[in-house]
Amino acid sequence: MRTYTVHQKPFWDSREGADDAEGIVVLKDGFNWFAFLLSPLWALWHRLWWIALALTGLIIAVQGGAMALDLDERVIDALGLALAFWIGCEANDLRRWSMRRRGWQELGLVVAGSQDEAERRFFGPRGPAAAVTAS
Repeated sequence: MRTYTVHQKPFWDSREGADDAEGIVVLKDGFNWFAFLLSPLWALWHRLWWIALALTGLIIAVQGGAMALDLDERVIDALGLALAFWIGCEANDLRRWSMRRRGWQELGLVVAGSQDEAERRFFGPRGPAAAVTAS
């Protein structure tokens, strides 16, 4: 079972007459493969402009610094892999942080086997309050 956090878009950013499901995002807590493989593109996909710029700068700084120190190619590759792994581990937390800064409200947690199941539990027949643990 995985843990998912449920977030709601701020009321001033919502469209008139939108569904209840509109403006709700369910984020998995844990490793993000897309961010591991293509960090800056992952950030751009989620409209995290400053994070994309910071990740690009960090990747360039680590790789460039390792090359400037004339490290062995295997060490440079290992550093790049370690950095990518760290980004993959922290990616969803970076997204949550960015959402909080933009006024999104964290509604709570849902424990489920998949994202679809987490959404079903959250929007289940008893309503969001029954499926969400207040945070």
